[in-house]
Amino acid sequence: MAVVVFIFCANTKLEHREDCKNMLDEAHNALVIIHEYVARLEADMKVRAGELQAVKNSNKRIVHERGDSEVDERDELMNEVRRHLQFQKEMDYQAAQLEAENKLCTSLLERMNQLIKNLEEDVKNAAQEDTMISEFSKLIDTETSS
Repeated sequence: MAVVVFIFCANTKLEHREDCKNMLDEAHNALVIIHEYVARLEADMKVRAGELQAVKNSNKRIVHERGDSEVDERDELMNEVRRHLQFQKEMDYQAAQLEAENKLCTSLLERMNQLIKNLEEDVKNAAQEDTMISEFSKLIDTETSS
């Protein structure tokens, strides 16, 4: 009966060790992919930040802007001001959308970086566990062969 238990334990340890190695390989592969994805996301965020700054720079107010929305064909200057005011509202909306998108991307990037740190820690722990399992298996082999 002790031999059956030992064989079961040895098989279980081998299966666990294989599972650990497979998970470790998957974690290494995931880390490579994640770093590439984060680099692309950071590059995209730089582009978005440039777009946001361009919108903010082009969204300068002029002195004549007021709330009068009626079109008067006799006053071309005020008609131009009204058109500019509508354009400013659209630019404000676009700037708000870009700002919200930038905050979302920044939050996502921070969360991804934290997940990467956690994954790297898990990979390190799994590698240590694999080493400990190997040492334990050697110890068991030494004890059983004596």
